[in-house]
Amino acid sequence: MINTPLAPIPDKAKSALLDLYRHALDADEPGLYSAAIEAAVAVTDSEVGYFHLVNEDQVTIELGTWSAATLRQCQAVYQRHYPISTAGIWADCARHRRPYVHNDYQGLSRKQGYPEGHVHLVRHLGVPVVYDDRVVLLVGVGNKTVDYDNEDLASLQAIADHAWFLIRRFRQRVALQLSEEQLRDLQALAAICVWQWDPVDQKLLCDGNIRRIFAVDPLSDFPCNLEGLLQFIDPQDHAAVLDVLHTASADSAFDLELQGTRADGIFVTLHFRGAAYPRSQGRGILQDITEIKRAEEALREADRRKDEFLAMLAHELRNPLAPIRNAVQIMRKLGTEDPKLQWTRDVIDRQVEHLARLVDDLLDVSRITRGKIELRRELLVVADIVQRAVETSRPLIDARRHELRVQLPSETIHVEGDFVRLAQVVSNLLNNAAKYTDEGGQIGLSVEREGDEVAIRVRDNGRGIDPAALCHLFDLFYQVDRTLDRTEGGLGIGLSLVESLVAMHGGTIQAFSEGRGKGSEFVVRLPISEIDDSAKPG
Repeated sequence: MINTPLAPIPDKAKSALLDLYRHALDADEPGLYSAAIEAAVAVTDSEVGYFHLVNEDQVTIELGTWSAATLRQCQAVYQRHYPISTAGIWADCARHRRPYVHNDYQGLSRKQGYPEGHVHLVRHLGVPVVYDDRVVLLVGVGNKTVDYDNEDLASLQAIADHAWFLIRRFRQRVALQLSEEQLRDLQALAAICVWQWDPVDQKLLCDGNIRRIFAVDPLSDFPCNLEGLLQFIDPQDHAAVLDVLHTASADSAFDLELQGTRADGIFVTLHFRGAAYPRSQGRGILQDITEIKRAEEALREADRRKDEFLAMLAHELRNPLAPIRNAVQIMRKLGTEDPKLQWTRDVIDRQVEHLARLVDDLLDVSRITRGKIELRRELLVVADIVQRAVETSRPLIDARRHELRVQLPSETIHVEGDFVRLAQVVSNLLNNAAKYTDEGGQIGLSVEREGDEVAIRVRDNGRGIDPAALCHLFDLFYQVDRTLDRTEGGLGIGLSLVESLVAMHGGTIQAFSEGRGKGSEFVVRLPISEIDDSAKPG
């Protein structure tokens, strides 16, 4: 008896079920419980009856209701929820998922008795309702003046099954109403109006939110149709609205941005979106996106000001570097035997060099974000790029006593790009590996063909990266290790710059690490120049 709520109805139960369906038209769920148990008592000529729900856990019974006659006779006090395992033999239909008839209830050896004040039971008939392979409902009656028969059983089962059907329908209706209310609330909050277009009658119908969007008095006779819409839309956009409505199809959904003026004179920006569907009217939404557009413009302005600030900062920082460098060179030429002065000169020299690298990175980022950087593209040999990068990074690698292993393919691989910028990409990755690996570490640099791309890998056995941080590595100003000595650290722009330069060359970059202390790997992939088509493995 799984999911059979509409079993054949005995003649004896038809009138009672008809009354139950009539009652269900305006009853709430507890009202359905009461109507169902009264129908069950009446159709079986019983004196008492109960209507209980079984919780989803399948171990707890929840009291639904007793029949009116039972309530008049029963003085016992019960909890609303209690376990099936401790219930009397009347709950066997829940434990064993089938009906039970007890025409000699007092003669049963398994009965557990019942509390003081309970109705004295002479006969008992109970049925379960099984739905989605679980018991959901128990309906029982008792104390018929003669024995319960199969017709009583069939009638009670029909009442129980149809009661559950009505309960489910009521719950679905309530859920639908709640969903519709929530949708209306969300539409109002998001300033969204839903519309329908009838291509036959050439009519556009909008819901009431169109009044909210255009600040129209909700009690006015404002027409929620095409005429009402066009009334507040800029005349220059009328032709576009009419065109998409007349040509909309399932294969050509549209999304227009319209300008309009509300009833109170405030200018608004709107999205008019929709499509037509096979054998159906056109449907879509009208949304006020004025605040969204303002926010987007504010973000663009903030981004523009940030780019201008970075450019100004980089240039202003660069100006004093040249005279400081010149002063250091003069100090070298003058010479001195004082160890303290030599140490001071070397510190200034190193820090000026470090500052110069930071300023150069700032300038590059500023140029890229403002679209001012230009690549000098030419046909390049990848091995030459790697060699230049190694030469640039070798002083830092040697200073930290790292072992660098370079592995190049036997074949010559070409890419198209800017030699200086691609060497800068590889050098930045090597510098990062050197900085984030403790002294005496190992760094690997390898190049290999992968289909139509060349993969340049930089590996190290250094401090590693928290996997949670990998998705932020290439964000501007994000620093991998904020605890790093600031004389070695940077501004968090190196990897962002690398990603931008790689993307400008049509490539990609990925970062990998198993976690802190487990090293890291960066992989740059660039498209191989077509000149190498003949060299590809067949």
